[in-house]
Amino acid sequence: MNQLWPLRNLNGPTRKPDYCKQCPLWGNGTGFGFAETLGNNGVMVVVESLGQNEAEQGSPLVGPAGHQFNHILKRAGIPREEFSAIDNVIHCQPPHNKLAGQHYEQEAIRTCAPFLDDTVSKTQPRAILAMGAVPLKRMAGISGGITRNRGFIFDGVHNVPVVGTFHPSYLLPRKKEKSSAKYTWVVIMDMRKALRVARGEREVIAQHYLLDPSIDKAREFIGEYLRTGPETYMAWDTETLYKMQQKSEQKLNVSDADQTVTRVSFAFRPGYAMSIPYTPEYRQKVIQPIMGLNRPKVGHNSKGFDEPIVIFQEGWELNGTLYDNMDAFHVLQPNLERNLEFVASLLCDHLRPWKHLSQAEPEFYSCVDADATVTSFMRIMVALRSIEIPEYL
Repeated sequence: MNQLWPLRNLNGPTRKPDYCKQCPLWGNGTGFGFAETLGNNGVMVVVESLGQNEAEQGSPLVGPAGHQFNHILKRAGIPREEFSAIDNVIHCQPPHNKLAGQHYEQEAIRTCAPFLDDTVSKTQPRAILAMGAVPLKRMAGISGGITRNRGFIFDGVHNVPVVGTFHPSYLLPRKKEKSSAKYTWVVIMDMRKALRVARGEREVIAQHYLLDPSIDKAREFIGEYLRTGPETYMAWDTETLYKMQQKSEQKLNVSDADQTVTRVSFAFRPGYAMSIPYTPEYRQKVIQPIMGLNRPKVGHNSKGFDEPIVIFQEGWELNGTLYDNMDAFHVLQPNLERNLEFVASLLCDHLRPWKHLSQAEPEFYSCVDADATVTSFMRIMVALRSIEIPEYL
């Protein structure tokens, strides 16, 4: 592979090596960018392609996006020189800085792959931070956009865990567009997650889900819960015909469409959840005994959606203190989205995106809802309790 790398030109854009003649960007892609091999924190940063400044200097992230990247690192207290490497999926500047969705995208990525693979081989990272949709797809094979998939930990194509996040350029101000600067904290959280993975500090939790268990098995679940402390939260979530078709909990409204309850899920510790069908027998022998306990319960958007349905439509008796995970996250981060999948991407190491499974795997989907709720709420409460409130408030 070494013979493929060109010699760096210090007086202008580096000429591409002859190997690049087989690429569709030969002749219309500008310059050539080298990997920036740095320190030993175990994290390799992968971005999409060169911009104008990067093409001129032959280095990644040195233009406006690079300035934004350095600004984020400074806020996070992460020295740039400690990353194992910073490299591009495409090692030149595509025409008009456009790669995703272009007719040459896939072939250019395939042709340029040996350069990136060589950097991975040489630096042996323990985690990869993929900044943008193209890098995430290249390093983990994950399609579907960065907004949906960032923050989760995926198995990488190089047998290295991959965490996706927004590209630094996404946080730059744009004329006539809504600012994305609020996601700076999100990118920092994603960076810190990649660093935790590289240090071997990833929280590994096995997912043990009870999918439509028998009444006896469901009651055993209740017994396990009762053997925990009286302050243990029980996460609960209802699924309705309407809710299963929606993409965001923030938009759910009890006045909309068909609110027929189809199933209910529960979880009282990370990785362990139960989903049961909403039938008279399960309601009498499982659901009401749980909801009637004088113990704390937590839902996600439960005050705006689940509680009105089960109280006024279904006539449930709810005892114990009722918490709402969506409201708790809003207190912690008032400027960010509050849908459960987004919250879980920040606070749950053991989960991956699941909202697309609502109709294909409703039992599993329902369990993850409860698991994500109890896990993220526990993390949020720890964070909120650590905040120092001024004495004059």
